[in-house]
Amino acid sequence: MKQAILALITLAIVCSFASCEKSEELPPILKENTGKRAYKLPDPRPLNADEAAREAAIKKEYNDNAK
Repeated sequence: MKQAILALITLAIVCSFASCEKSEELPPILKENTGKRAYKLPDPRPLNADEAAREAAIKKEYNDNAK
């Protein structure tokens, strides 16, 4: 039993060192100017009855506790 635990611990240590071998702290630098690209948010959709009821309950709870 002790040998199995020791083998698992050794395997975990080896795997942790192997996974950190090629880590990069910073993302790669892109040559293109990404600041000029526009990001469009998805169009909002109306809430269904369950979502509206859940939101109303959260607002009511907040307003009751904020007093």
